[in-house]
Amino acid sequence: MNQQELLNQLQTNFRIKITLLIQGLKMQGFAPHIICAWRSEADQLTAYKNKRSKVKFGFHNLGTEKRPRALAVDITNREPLTNEEHERWNAACKRLAENLDLTWGGNWPRFRDEAHFETRAFTLREARRHFGP
Repeated sequence: MNQQELLNQLQTNFRIKITLLIQGLKMQGFAPHIICAWRSEADQLTAYKNKRSKVKFGFHNLGTEKRPRALAVDITNREPLTNEEHERWNAACKRLAENLDLTWGGNWPRFRDEAHFETRAFTLREARRHFGP
């Protein structure tokens, strides 16, 4: 799936913020690359069972396969980063997420997920009620 197709899996307002986040990272010399947007509930459960996720249902799982409306996305740099570049990447992600009113998984103390960004606009319960599945 190409980057535009992955962006199209995001809920509209969230997609705008992620587009701005990606532009901000590019302006700082990075090559951001979406690795995951919408994820089926079955894939999410597999990630949970394999200890790659702490939740059985999350912001990645909103909407349906025919109409995905994810409110979470995983983004990495296209190329591996040196330690110094990685520190700059994390600082940029933290700053951009704060400026765009997003939650950045790199701030989580118990399950640090530096690739993960999600909405702050809704609780998961509210989002599930509004966007399904």
